[in-house]
Amino acid sequence: MASPLLEIPGAKRRRSSPRGSDRGRARPVLSVDLTRRPLSLERRRRRSPGAWYRGWSRRPASRLVRWIALLAVLGGLVIAWQQTFVQLSLPEGTRLAFPSDEAHANPMTFDVRGGGSVRATLAGVPMGEVRRTGDTVTVTLPTGLPEGAYDLQITVDRPFPFGSTTGGWTTVIDDQPPALVPDAPSGGVELGRPAVLAGAIEPGARLDVVDPSGTPWRIDEAPAGRFQVTFERAPAATVELIATDAAGNRTQLPVVVPVAYPADTRAAHITAAGWSAAEVREPFLELVDRGVINTVQLDIKDESGLLGYDSQVPLARQIGAIEAHYDARQALETLHAKGVRVIGRIVAFRDPVLADWAWRNGKPQWVVQDRSGQPLSAYGGFTNYADLEVRRYNLDIAAEAAALGFDEILWDYVRRPEGDPEEMVVPGLTGSGRTTGDLIVEFLDQARGELRPLGVYQGASVFGIAATRPENIGQPVDRIAGVVDFVAPMVYPSHYVDGECGVRSPKREPYAIVKCSLGDFREVMAGSSAALVPWLQDFSLDGVAYGPAEVAAQVRAAEEVGATGFLLWSPGVTYSYDGRP
Repeated sequence: MASPLLEIPGAKRRRSSPRGSDRGRARPVLSVDLTRRPLSLERRRRRSPGAWYRGWSRRPASRLVRWIALLAVLGGLVIAWQQTFVQLSLPEGTRLAFPSDEAHANPMTFDVRGGGSVRATLAGVPMGEVRRTGDTVTVTLPTGLPEGAYDLQITVDRPFPFGSTTGGWTTVIDDQPPALVPDAPSGGVELGRPAVLAGAIEPGARLDVVDPSGTPWRIDEAPAGRFQVTFERAPAATVELIATDAAGNRTQLPVVVPVAYPADTRAAHITAAGWSAAEVREPFLELVDRGVINTVQLDIKDESGLLGYDSQVPLARQIGAIEAHYDARQALETLHAKGVRVIGRIVAFRDPVLADWAWRNGKPQWVVQDRSGQPLSAYGGFTNYADLEVRRYNLDIAAEAAALGFDEILWDYVRRPEGDPEEMVVPGLTGSGRTTGDLIVEFLDQARGELRPLGVYQGASVFGIAATRPENIGQPVDRIAGVVDFVAPMVYPSHYVDGECGVRSPKREPYAIVKCSLGDFREVMAGSSAALVPWLQDFSLDGVAYGPAEVAAQVRAAEEVGATGFLLWSPGVTYSYDGRP
């Protein structure tokens, strides 16, 4: 077997003799014994990084203990990392604004990850009601905080020596309802067309819309501090706008979306009987043909309580209220063919036919009574505007007229009878704390809700003095204007007493009295979208003859005040007005 020696020819070997002593001799061979490990390799192995672990792990008796200790160290490192990196956040939807009386009852919650104990300060003052449950911190505001914004800071402590983490939020105490101011009406839209309602709102407040008529709508994007709602068509009922701020305060406003009543309305009145008589109807239609008028007011139910066409309203037929003078569809076709609108007049609560039938058939609550419990003698019977069935009767007639093709409904006698209200008993109203005006507005609002979806305008005839003395007959013009499309004041000069409105003799000064009276209506109706379409006098009374000049003077006064048009009244349906100024 060969010797395990490695010979390296020419290798130098240390010699003890001087270098020069062996010059010229053959250079020796260096031999290395490969069976021995170099000392340097043994040292490198002892310095290996894993040597301590291999040595430690080779001891079976302590292996489990050492593994447990290792896991504990690693777990401590993880916990220390979690405690060091704290995350503090506000869950989405958490309120930071409250009315003062609700602040203490509405704890705020915050999400926290990591850290230990929690502290909170409000405007730099330490708060006591702070608690942490798992990853949730609950903070309860103190009681009695005045209005204002407060700096809320929450501090999460971390284990020594890592310090703490702090988050800050602004908390608001707010007791004031949010601002909500619809824009003043400026005209309106045609019935059935899209309508826009806009205005100012407190920035950040939420807007809700409640439309009882069910008209589809959407809230459009608007600049901060503004709102804009678009309706597919003008709502039939009063719309409720509700603004809610971050603190939960609410402002609720009823709003009427205006519609545009047709401009330049020039109308004249004709009775049902007058339409049926050719000698009355033909001269009347000449007003249309000559362009003197562009609108016709045809009676549906008049002061007698009779309907002038063959109505199919069940109660009207039951009580014998039908006196068919004309064919409604045929009359409407004739007038529409001439390009005119047709206003159907309904005398609402002056109704001797209904009052008499109700009294005889065990329905005394349908009738306005005197203090002795008997039917009020005014007009031969005045029905009760507080009774829902009486209202329903009139509304059913209006709905039928709209279905037949009438373009508008003009309510007359939407009031109480003249006289001392203390001498009248109105079942359902007397002793209720409500007023006649309340009920009249309520009825007209209900009528608008039913008629507007049918594409029908509605107006209300009111006394000429109602603008300044609404309590006399229960006609609050300012409120009525808010629920109708036009107001028709009866400013007949012959109906005013001398000295009214500063006019010495109203019946002899038609221009002065009409202009002054309509000026009062214009002032009272300011802010509403209702048109002003007055009734004007084209008849003679009290020995003062009225002709074209007197009627033209009233028309001129109405135009100067800004009325949308006029309605001419002649009891005999004979008109002198020729359209000239």
